Amino acid sequence: METDPPFLAWIEQWIAGEIEMPQFRQNYLQLLVERVSQQKLSLRRMGSDHRRMGVSDHCYRKVSSRSILLKNLTVHANDI
Repeated sequence: METDPPFLAWIEQWIAGEIEMPQFRQNYLQLLVERVSQQKLSLRRMGSDHRRMGVSDHCYRKVSSRSILLKNLTVHANDI
């Protein structure tokens, strides 16, 4: 369940008739893009240090590929 304050504010605006669903969707997709950007930045900072921290290559690739999926907005309802 989404608990991000901007998301909840958009829900309230939509209920009040202040924004239409296309604008709500656009806002939410932008929020997802920003989240992915933050995740990618964190992954870049971690870089090749994942081995030094004891994280297996398999786990590192899994996190990286999940971020790529989110970047491409191939998000499934269960993941949101």
